[in-house]
Amino acid sequence: MEGRKTEGIEVLVFNDNQYQKNDDIVTYSMEDGTILLNNVTEEVTVINEIGAFVWNCIDNEKTDIQLCDLITSIKNQYHVDDETNVAKEITDFLFDLTQKNALIKL
Repeated sequence: MEGRKTEGIEVLVFNDNQYQKNDDIVTYSMEDGTILLNNVTEEVTVINEIGAFVWNCIDNEKTDIQLCDLITSIKNQYHVDDETNVAKEITDFLFDLTQKNALIKL
């Protein structure tokens, strides 16, 4: 497995909050998700396929990602119908990654 270091200053804007990846995170892609390794704390976080999709959206050149665009992308790619649940799951996911210092809330 080859790790990929997070680089750059890509920012995710979500519900008027801005998130940026912690530069100490190295990612390892798996078939059904991604492993996030914090090189400083050595904390490992495993995220599922949809979590990896959200994580990778922060790498896109489009730095101002709106909630509705993210929900639409997830609905189309993963055939999910419940927008309210998707929005809650994304919010919880971003909160969890912020608590684990994988994401930095700006």
